[in-house]
Amino acid sequence: MLSKKKKVAIIDVDTDADNGYALLYTCATDWWMFGVPRHTENAWIIGRRDSLDQDTIDKLKQTLKDKVPDYNHEAVWTTSTTQGGDCKYNAVLT
Repeated sequence: MLSKKKKVAIIDVDTDADNGYALLYTCATDWWMFGVPRHTENAWIIGRRDSLDQDTIDKLKQTLKDKVPDYNHEAVWTTSTTQGGDCKYNAVLT
């Protein structure tokens, strides 16, 4: 059961149909086993293209640092998912 302390924010967004992106951040406290509270924070960069250029990624990482300074920036950005290959996103969206 999630508490009412869950927070989700769109930190930055570019709505360009071909090159757009969104920087998302979420912070939540929920109840884990035996009533123990658990705090989680996550950030995502989501792009409209298969991949974003490094300058855009660096800009968004800096934006997150500026807007959410208490976030553990050293432990993030360990996973990158690229569209294509076995993932048929266009077939799902059409």
